[in-house]
Amino acid sequence: MQQERGIALNPSDIGSYVNLCLSNLWLGRPNKSIAIADKAARLSPRDPYLPYFYWIKGGSYFMQERYDQAIEWERRSIEADPDFVLPLIDLAAALAQDHRDAEARDILASYRAGGGPARSIADVSSWARMVSNNSVWQAYIDRVIEGVRKAGMPEE
Repeated sequence: MQQERGIALNPSDIGSYVNLCLSNLWLGRPNKSIAIADKAARLSPRDPYLPYFYWIKGGSYFMQERYDQAIEWERRSIEADPDFVLPLIDLAAALAQDHRDAEARDILASYRAGGGPARSIADVSSWARMVSNNSVWQAYIDRVIEGVRKAGMPEE
């Protein structure tokens, strides 16, 4: 991957780590994504990108159906940057998959109030299916959609 080359040339380029984490998540490689996020956090523990690494790490755990850890890392992302709304949708889905439906509904309401870009199941599906056609990614998206549907996200 091009990001790996960029990191080899400049190991302190944290932006390349974000892109590499996301690329590995989209390719259905959650363990690799987690390892990269952990390395980047060690390299730059106060970096402004830290909420993104936590968010991606949460998504990686969600992909592995490890919902308790997904919840933990999505919460850390939100704590690190309360204005970053994307972890809220993942947190709502993970809470719903963990059978914590009331909390999932509350988090989804916060996401919608915060102006999250996906306003419906159709939005989530449309965006996520464009990102990657990898079968592991697609199964992950199916579980995210199932979770936000349980949390009360409208279909359209």
